[in-house]
Amino acid sequence: MKLNLKKIRSVFDFKKASKKRLFILVLLGVGAILLGKLAGFILFRVEMKRMGGGKAIGSLPKEMDIQRRAMTYETEGKYKKALSLYLNFMEKNPEHKRSDFFLFKIADLQSKLNLPREEVIHSFKEIIETFPDSYRVSQAISRINLLGEPVELRLYYEELMDKYPEQKAGISAFEILGSSKFLTETKEGSLSFCEKVIEKYPEQELGITAFRKVMENFKGKREFDKVGEYAEKIFKKYVPKKVSVAAFQELLSFYESQIRRDLALILCSKVSHDYPEFNIGQEGFYNIPLIREKQKNFPEALKKWCSFLKRYPEDSRSSSIQNRIVGIFTSLPSGQKSGLYSEITSTYQILLKKEVNINRGLTQSAGNSYYTQGKYGRALNCYRLLVSGTPPCLPKEVRNEVISEKYTGYSSGQLKGKADYWQNYFLFSKGKRDEAISGFNQILSGYPQMKEAGSMRYLLASYYLGKKNVERAKKEIKLAKALFPNDNLIISLEKKVVELSKKFADIDKQITEQEKITVSKGKEADKAQLKIGTLYLEKEDYKNALIAFEKVAKDFPESSFIPEAQFQAAKIYGEKLNNKEKMKKMLEEIMSKYPEHKVSFKALEIIRKEK
Repeated sequence: MKLNLKKIRSVFDFKKASKKRLFILVLLGVGAILLGKLAGFILFRVEMKRMGGGKAIGSLPKEMDIQRRAMTYETEGKYKKALSLYLNFMEKNPEHKRSDFFLFKIADLQSKLNLPREEVIHSFKEIIETFPDSYRVSQAISRINLLGEPVELRLYYEELMDKYPEQKAGISAFEILGSSKFLTETKEGSLSFCEKVIEKYPEQELGITAFRKVMENFKGKREFDKVGEYAEKIFKKYVPKKVSVAAFQELLSFYESQIRRDLALILCSKVSHDYPEFNIGQEGFYNIPLIREKQKNFPEALKKWCSFLKRYPEDSRSSSIQNRIVGIFTSLPSGQKSGLYSEITSTYQILLKKEVNINRGLTQSAGNSYYTQGKYGRALNCYRLLVSGTPPCLPKEVRNEVISEKYTGYSSGQLKGKADYWQNYFLFSKGKRDEAISGFNQILSGYPQMKEAGSMRYLLASYYLGKKNVERAKKEIKLAKALFPNDNLIISLEKKVVELSKKFADIDKQITEQEKITVSKGKEADKAQLKIGTLYLEKEDYKNALIAFEKVAKDFPESSFIPEAQFQAAKIYGEKLNNKEKMKKMLEEIMSKYPEHKVSFKALEIIRKEK
C-alpha cells in the first residue's frame, strides 16, 4: 500500500483547505493537547502511588495530596495557606507515621512567616520531644541553634543529653556543644569536653560517641601514638562499662597497625577471663580466634571458635562462626584433624540442646566427625537430617519424627553401613555423584542385602544410564528388580535402558556401514570417517570418537574435512576430558593452518570465552 503524499499535503494546505478540513485539523490539535495532559496526569498518579505506599492510581493518599498542595502554596509564597493545610492535617491525624515531617514543615513555615521567636523554637522543640530518635532531630536542633541565645541553648542541650543519652536528640546536642562556637565561649578544649561526657555517660551511646570523637581528632591530626595511649587509658578506667568496649576495639586496631598481635592476644585473653558475663568479655573472646587465624594457627583458631560457641551459643554471629569452623575444618589436612573431631561434635551437641540454628555445613562436619569416631548412630542422625532438609535447631521431638527409625539391635557394622548410605545419598543429592556412586559400590560390596540396597541399585542404574553405560545400567536394574520386582520407578528406568540400547544398536549399525565406505577409499571415504567420529560422539564414547576424528587427517591427508575433524577433537579434549590446554593448542593450530575456514571463526570464539 503506497502513501498518497499529494492527498496528505492537501490536508495541511491552508490556502486550499475547506472549512471541513480546517475543522478536522483543529480537532486533531485539541485531541493531541488532551492526550498530552492525560499522559501527564497518569504519570503523576503513578509517581504518587509509588510514594504513597501502593495506593491505587485513582485514590491518591491523603497525606501526599496535602503535601503536594502545601508545597505548591509554598512555592507561590502563600505560607499561611500551606501552614493551615499542615495544621489541619495534624489536628485530625496526630499519630500519623509521617508526623515528624509535618511537624518540621509547620515549624519551618512559622519561621518563614516571622512568627515570634519563642513560638518557632517551641515548635522545633516539640519535634525533638516527640521524636527523639528521628532523623529530623538534627535538623530541628540546627534551626534552634540559629534562633536561640547561647546561654539558653547550652542549658537546653545539656538537658537533652541528660534526657536522651541513647538517642539522636542527645547525640545531636552533644555534637552542637562540642562545636567551636560553644567551646570558644566556655574556653574549654574539645578533649576536656569529651572526657566530661565520657565520665558522665560511660554506659550510654553518648559516652561512646564522645570517645569516638576524640579518636577522630587524634587520627585527623595523625597523632597515632595518642590513639593507643588514650584508648588504653579509657579502657583501664571504665572496664567493663560499655565505653570500654569501644576503647578495647580501638586498642586492638592500634595493636594490629603496629603488628603487635602478641599484645592483642594477651589483652583479649585477660578480658575474656576477667569479665565473661559482660559485653567486653564476649568481644575479647571473639577476637582470640580471629587473631589465631591471622597468625595462621588454624587448628587453635578452630578450637577457640568452638569454645566461643559453647560459651555464647546464642551470639548473633553464630551462623558466620559456624561457617568459619567448617571452612577451617575442611581445609585442614587429615593429620591435623585428629584432635578436632571431639571439638566439632561437642559444639554441635551444645547448639542442639540450646535449639540454636545449625547450618548444614556444621551438621555435615559433625556427622563426619561422629563417623570417624565410630559413633555411627549419631553420624546417621546427622546425615538423615541433612537429606531431609530438617533444621537441627528444631525441638528434639520434631527431629525424632524425621529420624523415625530405631537403631536398637543393630550391630556396629550395620550402623556403619546405614551411615555410609545416608552420607553418600546426601552427596548424590548435592550433585557430587561420582563420589557418591563410588561410595554406593563399596557399601553394596560389604552389605549387599541391607534394607537400602534397592535404593542404591536404582541410583546406580540411573547414574550409569546418564553416562550412557548401557551394559552396567542393565546389570544394576536386574539386581534392583530382584529386590523390588514391581517397583514403578525401576520399571520406568528399565524402559529407558531398552530405548537407549535400541538407539545404540542403530548407531553401531551406522558405524559399521560407514566403516565399509572408508575401507573402499572412494570419494566419500573421508566424509564417512568424519561421520564415524560424530556417531561415537553421539554415544558419548569419547575415546573412539577421538580416534575416528584423528584418523581423518592420518588416512586422508588431502581431505577438506580435516579442519572440522580437528575442531571436533579439540572440543572433546576441552569440554569432555577437561584438558583446556590441549584444546587451546589444537584450536590455535586450526586458526593458523586454515584461517579462512568457518571452524577458525568458531575456534576464535571459544578461545575468547576461555579467557
